[in-house]
Amino acid sequence: MIEGNGTQTGRLRMISSLAKFLRMPLIAIGVATSLLAFPSGVSLMIALWLVLVAVLLLYRLDRWAAAAEMVLAVILVSKLPELTFEFFWLVVLSVVTSIVLVYEASSAEYRWRAFGLQCLVAAAFIGGRWFDAMTSQQWQLTPDRSVVCLGDSLTEGTKGGYPAELAKLLSVPVLNFGRNGYTTTDAIKDLLPKIEQEKPQVVVLEIGGHDFRLGESRNKTKDRLRQIISRCQSVNAEVLIVEIPRGIVQDPWAGLERELAAEFDLQLISDTTIRRFVFFGPMVPPGSWLSKEHHLSKDSLHPNKAGQIVFAQVVADALTNR
Repeated sequence: MIEGNGTQTGRLRMISSLAKFLRMPLIAIGVATSLLAFPSGVSLMIALWLVLVAVLLLYRLDRWAAAAEMVLAVILVSKLPELTFEFFWLVVLSVVTSIVLVYEASSAEYRWRAFGLQCLVAAAFIGGRWFDAMTSQQWQLTPDRSVVCLGDSLTEGTKGGYPAELAKLLSVPVLNFGRNGYTTTDAIKDLLPKIEQEKPQVVVLEIGGHDFRLGESRNKTKDRLRQIISRCQSVNAEVLIVEIPRGIVQDPWAGLERELAAEFDLQLISDTTIRRFVFFGPMVPPGSWLSKEHHLSKDSLHPNKAGQIVFAQVVADALTNR
């Protein structure tokens, strides 16, 4: 019996030592993975960390919980431009719940109630963020009116860009109004008059990346995007807005297109689409580890033929799978 207890104690010590050894590598992996989360996944990622902290505290794994809270703090600071008041209150609730879990440890029932509340709020927030990217408007494409793709070089592409691929998927005319290097100012000056003359049924809006690159103000760019959206809607065109990433780990303009989607009740195409061109191009992993035939872009930004097909399919799904 004594020998058995000694063996069990030794195993517990081994497990404890292994946990201490793995804590920092796991924290590092968690931070790296979370920092690379796309804006479309930020709410889910933070909610998962909140739930993880709650679970660790629930089972009195306080040191692991403290480590997870440090990771969460780093993530929140790095994702600060993307935070909204919903995030703020979610974090406040997390802190309050964590305190309750620690100081009410003697009451299992109360700890479970607090844990359930935290999970419920996290789920509600994730649902709210998801619905923000969806429109309540319902439309059906008609064959007598065109779809216009308005944007910069990501839209213009080569050999017709993704709009040429989109035309193969839809039974309506698709026009490519993409122009290399164009800003929102250029689009208002040169492309909006053509759109107002064309009177399309849908405008796929992918522009604003060059505004950021040229040092334009976020607020001014947002105002010009508002103008573009309003003028498109004035000719009875629905607007599909493409979320443009402006950074890999941290995006100073994160949430811009999502805010407009919520404000105008637009369908949003997540930044996941364009980020696939970044991560499956030749410049950065995992694309740099892959052979050329698996790349979706020629320079880790502008879609190649395969990337244009992917882009077109995402847009077609947004237009038809409603």
